[in-house]
Amino acid sequence: MTGDRVEISCYDDGWRWRFVGQDASGAAVELPANEPASSLAEAVKAARTAYPDLPLDVPDDADGSGRTGAGEPQPAGRDLRLLLAAVVVMAAVTLLMVRRRGRACGECEAR
Repeated sequence: MTGDRVEISCYDDGWRWRFVGQDASGAAVELPANEPASSLAEAVKAARTAYPDLPLDVPDDADGSGRTGAGEPQPAGRDLRLLLAAVVVMAAVTLLMVRRRGRACGECEAR
């Protein structure tokens, strides 16, 4: 079913995965793992064993703490969207600066 995925999050008792999707009638379904895993790698392995064909949302662990917020999974693609927005803004600012500089130089040459 479209939108079905497996999310991995770190909670106080360890790493847990959960199935997130819809049943045949379209109702939301969340099926959490029964036991916590002691590491992210162990949780990924267990999730892949349970749902080998579904996309897996794995949080990044940038600070090395093993935690990613208050136990909730990070929105998928959030960092990529922020990066893309920053690139678009920088490109627009650069284009404006180049166009203004070009006009200023053209005005100087016309005098």
